[in-house]
Order: sequence, then structure tokens, then C-alpha cells
Amino acid sequence: MAVRVWFSVALFLMGCTDRRVAADNSPLKPCVLSGIPREAECGSVFVREDAGSTKELGLRVARIPARAKGGERHALFLLAGGPGQAATVAFPKLWPVFAALAETRDIVMIDARGTGESAALDCPKVDDLAAAFRAGSLQEAARNCRPLHASRNLDAYGTDALALDLETVRKALGYGPVDVLGISYGTRLALAYAARFPDNVRSLVLDAVAPPELVLGGSFGRDGEAALDRLFVECAADASCGKAFPDARANYVKVLERLGRAPETLELRHPDSDAPLHVRVERDGLAAIVRSLLYAPELAALLPMTLSEVEHGNYQGLLQQAAVLSHSADEGMSLGLLFSVACAEDIPRLAETDRVAERATLLGTSIIEDFQAACALWPVHSRPLAPLPAVLLVPTLLLSGALDPVTPPHWAEALRARLPRSLHVVVPEAGHSVWARGCVPGLVERFIERGHPDGLDTACAARHQRPAFFIDRAGPSP
Repeated sequence: MAVRVWFSVALFLMGCTDRRVAADNSPLKPCVLSGIPREAECGSVFVREDAGSTKELGLRVARIPARAKGGERHALFLLAGGPGQAATVAFPKLWPVFAALAETRDIVMIDARGTGESAALDCPKVDDLAAAFRAGSLQEAARNCRPLHASRNLDAYGTDALALDLETVRKALGYGPVDVLGISYGTRLALAYAARFPDNVRSLVLDAVAPPELVLGGSFGRDGEAALDRLFVECAADASCGKAFPDARANYVKVLERLGRAPETLELRHPDSDAPLHVRVERDGLAAIVRSLLYAPELAALLPMTLSEVEHGNYQGLLQQAAVLSHSADEGMSLGLLFSVACAEDIPRLAETDRVAERATLLGTSIIEDFQAACALWPVHSRPLAPLPAVLLVPTLLLSGALDPVTPPHWAEALRARLPRSLHVVVPEAGHSVWARGCVPGLVERFIERGHPDGLDTACAARHQRPAFFIDRAGPSP
């Protein structure tokens, strides 16, 4: 679930240009993908916006053909997160991670409807880092975005429609059963596709698992606080970090209490332009930023130091880290699809027990309230998610980061009873999405090549270590 400037939403991790026309009738033509040193194929597969309409949407598809020739063609479908991330933007930068898989199977990236070059539900981009420190930015984004898509049927952009689109693409490209790898929201989509078309899925890789039971926004406070508390425990256990930042959690709570009594108004410098930036720091805004920084271990390693600076009134370092996260989250993100999915499939399912439990966390219910306010402006109807079958026999590799603040391991564990042919790998000291971490790419490659998890040696994942804690701006202790 991808993060933008407003840091409420789960994050994750180029386009292609046609170069010449192929001689066959394939919908894909030779092209070049930025960041991938091999010729690819790009094009569009057309679908109806909804069953009762004649309006067509072109789904942008990019494929890297396997080097191995002859025999039946095998394919790996890559599904991006968000919801709202464009696959053809998110995945090319990860080429080294899946290059080995591209030797034996086609790599297929599909910009889901509502993203990238597939009738994107884009929203105005606003360079307003100051908004990260205050609440209500999702509502503001929905208000500004809705007029841009007044002619669209926004109810037609949901998980079930996206799953049907995957099947349309599979048929159009002529594949038999495909391997599917989803990240974050992409795992919800992968599960929906496998549940509807189990005979057409050879294997599943689910990284940062978001099962149907996970309500977007409904557990952000609890899961984020568990990850933050574990970070504080690890800092205390680290000789240098524990000495430099004793009582880190207690001091952070004091800062939140201080801001709760009265927000602070500051003059900072914009990290990109060095221009003066007027910032009003609110309690809920700070809590949301801190939670979001836990997505990336490289930023989480700075948190004890950064929070110590904040305790003393210095927010410049935190602003710089917020800018890094914002730039990453903005790329290839169509916020309108997030609204169309979350406002129909998630927010209507929020239970009072979720609100009560979230209210007791450091983050509180500010994200829930912001989502509800945004969804009040986004014209979609409540749409129940199609339930998963009691048993799904597709071979599945589940991947989790132990310090993930949004899809921690317990969400994957909740799925295992319905996935009897699954294996769950938890990477210690890792955050949101672990496919590119340590030895995990090799594990994924071996699992997909075999098509089952039996006997897969995952011991190397347990040796993964987080980046060292920064003690000061010079870096970690020597």
C-alpha cells in the first residue's frame, strides 16, 4: 500500500516507447524500457470499462521475452502495489532482481486500469512538503482530483475488475498457466486472480501480504506502533544507539504530547531548492511521518537520531527524509485508483473495534478520519471483496519483513490455513517488501523454477541484517 506526500497510505516501489512494428498480429511491438538492457515488447490490450458500457480502456502491457527459445512459453506476471502504482514504472528499476528469471520465462508488466498508461486516475501533483506535517491531505487530494475524472465510472476500478483484466491479458498473449508475483496491494490482486482462475495460475509469490481481511487504514496504528516499538528495542540493545539515545520511546511520546498541546510553527529549508519553507507541525502529522519512515530500513536506521533532533526542536533532518520518501512514492502513482479501491472495498468495512483499538495507539485514528473524509468526496459505492476459497491449492511463497509497519508477518500467517501448499519466509529487521533484500531474489527464483515450495532452503533469509543505526550525521558508530 504505497505512500505519497501525505504518508497515510502504504508504499512501494520506464515507460516504454514503440520503436518499430512487428510483423505478426501480436498486440505487443518491439520497444525499449528505460533501465532494462534488453529489447522489450510494448502495447495495449483493450477491455471494456464495465460490462454495461461500450467504452474501452487500453491496458498498457510491457513484456521482456525470455532468452530461452523453443517449447511452450512461460510467463511471470508482476503486479505492483498501492493501489495506484504503475507496473511499468515500478518494476524496471528492479531489473537486477528479476534478470535471472527473465532467462527462462517472459516477464510481463501490466499497468492496472487506472494507473500509468492504462487510463490513469491521476491527481494533481502538489510539491507541498509542509502538508506532510498536518492532517487532512487525503481529503484535500480527493477534492482536487474528483473534477478531473467527472466523466469516468469510478466504480469500474476495483480489485475484481483488475483480476478480470489479468485474465484478458493472459488470453491475449496466448499463455497457459502463469506465475504471478504481487507486492503489497498486488498481493490482494494476485489472490483475487488465483481465487477466480486457479487453473490458470502455476504459482504465487506474495511479498508484503495484504489478505482480504486487511482493511486499508484500519490497522495502521497498531501495526506501525509494533514496528516502531521493535525499532526502539533494537536501538536499546545496540551499544552505540542505546548509549546515544536512551529512553528514545519515552522522549518521542513527550514530543507527541507537546505537539498535542500546541502545534509548532517553523521556518525550514526545502531539501530540493533550499528555499525557505513555512511548516506547521501537528501531532498527527508527525506520527504519520514517523510511521511511514519505517517502510524503508535505510530511513528507519536514522529514526532514533532524527527523533532526538526533533525533541530539541530541529526538524530539518526529518523534512529531508520525508522528501526522499515522497519522491519515491510519487513516481508512477495514480491516487485516484487508491480512492476507487479503498473507498469501495476497505473504508465501508471499518469496524468500531478497529476505531477503538487504533484510538489507543500513538498514531490514533487520524488516518481513518482522513480516509473517511476523502471517501465522502469520491463517488463510489460499497463493494464487497470476493471471498477467498476455504482452500487454495496454488503453490505459494509468502514473504514478510519482520519490521513492516503495514503488512507485518501476522497477516501472511493468517492466510496459511487456506494455502496448504505454501511456505512463509520472514526476513528479520526488514521493512515493507523484501523481494529485493539479501538472498530473497534467489529464493524467489528457485521457487518459481520448481513451481512448489517443498524442500526450499530459506536459512539465508534469517541472516539478513538491518542497516546500522546512525548515531550522528556522520553515520553509524565505527
